[in-house]
Amino acid sequence: MANRFKTRLEHLRKTASQDNSQPVHKTERVINKDEHTIINHSKSSNKRPSSFSKMSTWKQVSPFVELCKYEAPLPIDFTEHIARDWSSVIPQSEIYFNQHGTINSSSLLFFDLETTGLSGGAGTVTFLAAFGSFIKQSDKQFAFSMRQYLLLDYEGEPEFLEALHCELIGNSIQAHSSSHPPYLVSYNGRAFDEQILHTRFLMNGLEFPSPPCHFDLLYPSRMLWKDRLENCAQKTIEAAVLGIDRGYDLPGEFAPFAWFEYLRTGNRTKLEETAAHNRKDIEGLAGIFFAINAILENPSASTTIFNKTRLGMKLTEEAKKFSLLQSSSRENDDALLAYGSLCLQKGREDEGITALNWLARSEKASSILRCEALRKLAIHAEWTKKDCREALAYTEQALELQFLTPDLKNDLEKRKARLKNKLT
Repeated sequence: MANRFKTRLEHLRKTASQDNSQPVHKTERVINKDEHTIINHSKSSNKRPSSFSKMSTWKQVSPFVELCKYEAPLPIDFTEHIARDWSSVIPQSEIYFNQHGTINSSSLLFFDLETTGLSGGAGTVTFLAAFGSFIKQSDKQFAFSMRQYLLLDYEGEPEFLEALHCELIGNSIQAHSSSHPPYLVSYNGRAFDEQILHTRFLMNGLEFPSPPCHFDLLYPSRMLWKDRLENCAQKTIEAAVLGIDRGYDLPGEFAPFAWFEYLRTGNRTKLEETAAHNRKDIEGLAGIFFAINAILENPSASTTIFNKTRLGMKLTEEAKKFSLLQSSSRENDDALLAYGSLCLQKGREDEGITALNWLARSEKASSILRCEALRKLAIHAEWTKKDCREALAYTEQALELQFLTPDLKNDLEKRKARLKNKLT
């Protein structure tokens, strides 16, 4: 944390040392090097912000909003329809899979915001928003279209939010023909970006168009790679999973300073770097989505390293679930427990009993896992096999284990007493 604040402080000092302009009370004189002219910014409430339209891809669409459109390469693992098993890792999507049978990639809307603060709250304003969507150009041809919206000053926020509203309801996507708004895709957007937009819409007297479903990739990314990578930051996953090296990239925490510098001086250098960072976030977001999609489609065939146990325990498709848990049970005790339990549930009795007995006898496994294996064997023996003597034997074995919690030990003692009563 200290290093992070030190980096910010050094950046602010560097910015201050480069700003040689004197305080001005009525007007600011800013030299626009691209136009070789001097632009006067009046301090009145009717001032017109300096435009970014001289950048080749930016177009001013209203007095305080600019739009940038461009196309990016399709992700390597792109498919026209996304895997049904997204409902296992994003449960709220299940209702839409049930309604429509499948979800088209063209129904997805990738988005990322740059804001004046990283902690949220009523005072945090969004000044840059990027959206990406897949446009179907022919039967088999798709393009990844991206749009960025830039707020040029505070007073233009209502028109900025109107532009974002069109994106969120699908009006600005030429090929979006669904009867419902697009499904949002973000990275930590449910907890941050969506909440910021909801607040800003509310404070401007606008109705926020809640998305039908929000695929926040932070959660499945943590499930798949939390114990495989240093952290689950988007850039870390891009590098490790997608092999993407962003090169120079202005850190997101400097985005507020870049916009404030532009408002104060008209200097757009850092703001352009922030816009580039914002675009990279959208491209990386799409890449991560389809990397996860490829794993969900055929996890056993995936060459990507991920936590098979966690995914296996989440999946609802039985064949994939069995395959993943069985393959990871050879090296993971949690997977062995999950696999043995699943076998008992699905009537594969011999496999389940063998797996759980193996775990119960393993001295390398924790006492808690061994106890749980014996408990499941006892339950199966009592209620499925109707063999209370075998159930009592498993229970007594569990009580002999060390380092059991008082609650667990108490539960086992009650089970032992109940089984003895049944046998008398």
